[in-house]
Amino acid sequence: MSDAGFIKLQRTQETYDLMRDRNAFHLLSIIAIRARFSAQPSHDGVTFGQAFLGDVKAYGMSEKEYRCAKARLEKWGFASFKGSAKGTVATLSDSRVFSIRDERNMAKKGGPTRSAS
Repeated sequence: MSDAGFIKLQRTQETYDLMRDRNAFHLLSIIAIRARFSAQPSHDGVTFGQAFLGDVKAYGMSEKEYRCAKARLEKWGFASFKGSAKGTVATLSDSRVFSIRDERNMAKKGGPTRSAS
């Protein structure tokens, strides 16, 4: 697993609301940290914004806590989940809580720049 890349925690009302649900916030954090942030093809089949899950004990959750947290994240539109032969693939649905975009080079490539407001 590479240490390259950034995730950005957004200061949105959704973030503050989700932080009250410890297991759902923790699971979404794991997805964001593990998510692929490169658009280049991967050997394991995951694409940008996707991560493998399944090692529930490493999260400090029971199977039931994990299933319930997954269901809430999907219901609230933060992530989607799909089973595969290699395990569960989680996909970040949007950037209301975490953004995994690599913004270090966006200004160089003509992307948005930060304005002083």
